[in-house]
Amino acid sequence: RSLFVSSANDAIDLMGSSPLIRGNQMLKSGDKGVSIGESSSPIVSDNLVEDGNIGMEIKDRSEPVLIRNRLVGNRIGLSAYAKNWRYAAGGFPRLIGGVVSDNAVPLQFDGKSRLTRPVAQAEELAEIVELGTRVIEQDFSGGFWDGRREWLGLPGTEVDTNRWDLVVRGRGRSGGALSRIDWNLTDPEVTYHLLLEYRVSPETDGVFRVLGETGSQEIGLPSPVDSLSDYRWEMITLPPDRYGLLEIEVEPPQGGLEIDSSTGLGSLRSGQVRIHRFSVYTTPGPGR
Repeated sequence: RSLFVSSANDAIDLMGSSPLIRGNQMLKSGDKGVSIGESSSPIVSDNLVEDGNIGMEIKDRSEPVLIRNRLVGNRIGLSAYAKNWRYAAGGFPRLIGGVVSDNAVPLQFDGKSRLTRPVAQAEELAEIVELGTRVIEQDFSGGFWDGRREWLGLPGTEVDTNRWDLVVRGRGRSGGALSRIDWNLTDPEVTYHLLLEYRVSPETDGVFRVLGETGSQEIGLPSPVDSLSDYRWEMITLPPDRYGLLEIEVEPPQGGLEIDSSTGLGSLRSGQVRIHRFSVYTTPGPGR
């Protein structure tokens, strides 16, 4: 726990690192209270950044988890943008709780950045990320993938593993994609949690399903009702099992046509599910 007062530049500046930053105070910083860049993925929790230039700034494919921080009275509360061309992306903060208030500009994001927020169970999700152990992760962000998987699109479904996400697109009818896995999650001494970061296009619904030997577990992916640019972060508990298949369903908008602006031709309306990352964490079981 540290106190930074009137630093001429950044109070804390990260590049290519992923530490835990917890319980600090950054007051009247000349530039940023916390600067996170160059593909850093720290956990930043329970900090106060007040009366400075920029509370926290995220850039260049950095994906921090920001938990219960207070960004108060700054010129800009939370900023995200692309600075270094080598990373070809902006900042991707994941925000759980906290306060962003009384800043001249609360949030400032460029077109290459995005914000991820939990759908529900924010405190439980924060506890799992802070205290749990990550045992499986599939990250679809460009060349930084952690073990790319092959996905099989069902008839009429387009599957694209682009620079940022796994994209499953249906046009005019229900679609989906499958991927084989081998997850041996059978330790009775721990609890398994599946965390999913995703985005769904307007008027589209989806399902992310994990199939095991004794049953299946799923996360519903509803059409967005708030910001279309935000990603959602959701979690479920996985019972002990040996899981062998992942399945994504997409239900696109029904009726009407989309007009291609370049050709003037119409086609059935499409809907898509974008999966950015899924992870499995463990925490001690109920009896421990």
